[in-house]
Amino acid sequence: MFSRYTFFSSVDDLVDLFGVDKNEIKGFAPVYNAGYGSKMPIIIAGHARETTLVLADWGGIPASDPVISLSNLDKKPEQRKLLQRRRCIIPANGYFEWKRISDSIAIPFYMRMLARPIIGFAGVYDTLESSDGTLEYSFSVIETHANELVEPLSATMPAILEEETMLTWIDPLHPDIESLRSGIRPAKTSHMASFRVQNDVNDSEINKPSLIEPLL
Repeated sequence: MFSRYTFFSSVDDLVDLFGVDKNEIKGFAPVYNAGYGSKMPIIIAGHARETTLVLADWGGIPASDPVISLSNLDKKPEQRKLLQRRRCIIPANGYFEWKRISDSIAIPFYMRMLARPIIGFAGVYDTLESSDGTLEYSFSVIETHANELVEPLSATMPAILEEETMLTWIDPLHPDIESLRSGIRPAKTSHMASFRVQNDVNDSEINKPSLIEPLL
């Protein structure tokens, strides 16, 4: 199951790529081993539908898993509301998957898109007002079934949005939820690369660029 990803590009790159109208992030260090509970950038439609960049906790939505299938979003009214009105883009450079050899041994691989240095996972988000009146954000990543490249490692993979549909995905006034749902599909195998990486990624406390270097 998808549980780790990277984002090491600059916030300025996100502003340029997504045409961000409002950036609420003040300083962000590269993350090479983001896991559940990490505070990561997400892109939402903010006030007046401005494209807004905020920091959010991965997996902090009440009664929701950090990674959820699209079909499970229909099972609870509060989750259906998130799908209807609170969709987000989770920027990433790539993610990790593991080949399970035994109960105690799993070999890590890094997955990335060949021609897109920055990708966007489809997600949903929620907010909670803190004691001082500020908004705290949290998010979950939406998954889909795996493509041929990922399938030997996992039956599922994070839903990677097509470039031309990313801003449509976060539009809260988009009238056709079913058309958005139909866009949640595996990335094309021919557009992706996968290679084995060092076992250090198994330690969630380790965060360094060498985690995504191929093992020769």
